[in-house]
This record gives sequence, C-alpha cells and structure tokens, in this order.
Amino acid sequence: MDGYKFPKECNFNNIGNIHKSFKDFINNKKKFFLDFTNIQSVDITFLQLLCSIHYYSNQHKIIIKKKGEVPLCLKELADNVGFYFTIEKCKLKNNCLLNDMKENQSKS
Repeated sequence: MDGYKFPKECNFNNIGNIHKSFKDFINNKKKFFLDFTNIQSVDITFLQLLCSIHYYSNQHKIIIKKKGEVPLCLKELADNVGFYFTIEKCKLKNNCLLNDMKENQSKS
C-alpha cells in the first residue's frame, strides 16, 4: 500500500503545496496510508485539510490507514479549537481520523 508522508511543518505557509502534492499522490488510488511521523507543527488549515481528505476518500470509497503516532501538537490543536466537539455533527464521525486522535489522547 502506498503512503503519503506529511512534511514537518503543516501550516498556512505551505498548506497549498501539501494539498497539491496530496492531490497528485491520491490519483487513482483505492487505498493508502497517511504517515504522520514527520510532523512537528500544525495549524488549523492542516486540520481542515485532514477533514477534506477524509470526506473525499469516503465519497470515492478510498480506504485510509494511518502510519505512526499522531503527533501531540495535532491532538492538542484539535482539542484547543473544538474539533472534537464538531465531530459529533459530522456524518463521518464513526470513522473519523480526528475522533481516533481524541481516543488516543485520552489514553495517554
């Protein structure tokens, strides 16, 4: 299975490049993994991109797996901006990458 490795910095300054390279990567794939191992810092634009990736993959019946531990900076940002609260309103909440991050955060 192919994987997409996110860069160290996933923020407003490079989210356009991440989005473009991800679109190139996902072309004609039916399953892939997201590799979070390199990430050192994130902002809200990255959380929005993750939701978009999940929604697109669900619509196109693409299977997403994760590789590596989701970094603490991403878990904390999701918590701080209220993403865990909004998951309850999401139609994909039972299979949400962010919901899984919340479960893993409460275990640590």
